[in-house]
Amino acid sequence: MNRLPAELVERVSSLALTACAVDSLRATSKTFQTSTDAVLKTLRLHIDVRDEYVPREEFAKLFYSVRIVHHLTRAYFPNARVVKIDTYTFPAHLILPPQLEVLDISNMRLTFMCIHLSRAVTPYIGFLQVLNVSHTQVSSLDDFASAANLRSLIASNCPHLMCIRAIQYMPGLDYVNVSGCTALHCIRSLSHLKKLTHLNLNFCSRIHDFSPLSTLTELRSLELCAVNLHSVDFCTTLAQLEDLDVAHNSDLETFRPLHTLHVLKTIAVTKCRSSLFMYEPWYKRATSTTLEYIRF
Repeated sequence: MNRLPAELVERVSSLALTACAVDSLRATSKTFQTSTDAVLKTLRLHIDVRDEYVPREEFAKLFYSVRIVHHLTRAYFPNARVVKIDTYTFPAHLILPPQLEVLDISNMRLTFMCIHLSRAVTPYIGFLQVLNVSHTQVSSLDDFASAANLRSLIASNCPHLMCIRAIQYMPGLDYVNVSGCTALHCIRSLSHLKKLTHLNLNFCSRIHDFSPLSTLTELRSLELCAVNLHSVDFCTTLAQLEDLDVAHNSDLETFRPLHTLHVLKTIAVTKCRSSLFMYEPWYKRATSTTLEYIRF
């Protein structure tokens, strides 16, 4: 159940080049005689920038995805759609492409209070569709509040993330993963995400009110492992739910509200009161219809 959206996986490049390899290519080669759009569409060229190297303009235009490994790089790839910044701090001289769709700054050792990061990212976030800020020291998502076209948000294992109110301004989100954000305590803003289909709140143990989830009627996958869950009453309105993980919630006393989930296919109840689960009135009916897999 814990997966990245398909459109992000499809953006993995079919050809990886280092900056040194670019230097060895010739502009007269058959590949580079092809139009930029065709190259981006068919080859999805990728480059790892590991030094301060700046590729020539005719080469820079060809790359669909870029991974920045050196914090002093001045490279600029105007047509890139995917950028992963694999450095501990945001590169001081980096200019992001104007139509950036995927930004991955996971593992970066900074917070979004860094003024340079704000100035560098903010002008471009209107085009963003996928944002990954996992394993950072971020405490809120306010700097990305104007990412109105965002479809996928991955902010897992951010120990200081307390506030996600900015997602109420991202109505197109269909995938949200904030698992392991142990400081997160309020999820009211999730109620605005009417298109959300996948939600992962695993190990967010400080959340006390899960009722906002009851409005997410398009949810198909919900992960609530080890969140100190006491009730699943909010699930009664989630008619499209197919996958549910409520493992490691020992205080759950009844699964009766799940009788309304007629398309539920898989459920995880590990280290819950599984004996109660098996005696629920809906259990036999569910196992004889749609329910395919139960993890005790």
